[in-house]
Amino acid sequence: MGLTIDKKGTLGEKDCIYFYERNDNSIYSLNKISALKEKITFGNGTYISSMKFFDDLMVLDSNNGYLISIGKNEDNDISKGTQKFIYYLLAIVVTLIVSILVGLGKRK
Repeated sequence: MGLTIDKKGTLGEKDCIYFYERNDNSIYSLNKISALKEKITFGNGTYISSMKFFDDLMVLDSNNGYLISIGKNEDNDISKGTQKFIYYLLAIVVTLIVSILVGLGKRK
């Protein structure tokens, strides 16, 4: 069983305890108010032998020999896609307005 403390709040709350439960093959977090949350579930054949926080949570899968880095995903792909869509839509609308104004100017 691996156990580590997130002192900087890298994955969630500051001073949150993270531990690996072998029976569920999952990493859980335990915060200051003793609320237990399942954070990560691994597939069959995984055995986490060690966990430590550096810049991210580093997890050693001793069964397969993998060193896994787990961090918080702060990029919101949905908002980036929505923002690009709005810019494209705005460009099309401005182009249509300019085309209409140029067309009306040539008729006079």
